[in-house]
Amino acid sequence: MRPSRFASLSLAALVLLLAGCTRSFEAEVTRFHQITRVGGQSATVVAADPRLEGLEFASFADIVGRHLERYGYSAAGQATPDLRVVMGYGLAEIGSERSGPIVGIGVGHYGRHVGVSYSGLFNVGGGRRTYYSYRLDLVIEDAATGQRIFEGRSVTSGQGGDMGAVMPYLVAALFENFPGNSGETIRVELPVD
Repeated sequence: MRPSRFASLSLAALVLLLAGCTRSFEAEVTRFHQITRVGGQSATVVAADPRLEGLEFASFADIVGRHLERYGYSAAGQATPDLRVVMGYGLAEIGSERSGPIVGIGVGHYGRHVGVSYSGLFNVGGGRRTYYSYRLDLVIEDAATGQRIFEGRSVTSGQGGDMGAVMPYLVAALFENFPGNSGETIRVELPVD
């Protein structure tokens, strides 16, 4: 029995609809490093700016710590760490635009008579969309000497202004194939839950 044309079109429309629902996170990641051996050392995560310290920072530091553990590093706890992981982050408003549908109105003439036409566009939406730049900076240094062995940043942009929602993805993008090729800037795409 052959499927009907309507059933085939409905299935194709459903596939396209589901494909349109798939969302992803994209970030630009830049890394420089002199890491010769990944893992096997203890680390502690500290704030680049003391003003960042607090509950939010502790939550973000925990995310970084979990990614370090995946690559074989351990949390130093109260012991003296082998590595200091210095984390900075922030968001900045980069612009806005009007939101909502745009309606066009046109007046014209069709036929063999000469006519004059006019058209105009009106935004009937009531709000504005605000866009933000989100940034994570991470420096890993030898705790004993202070020598930097890793510098990395992960940057993206979007709406919302919610650093807490974006931070897990910024960290995941920065740790994608850690430590990566030194001096390379890559585009990392991750699925969004």
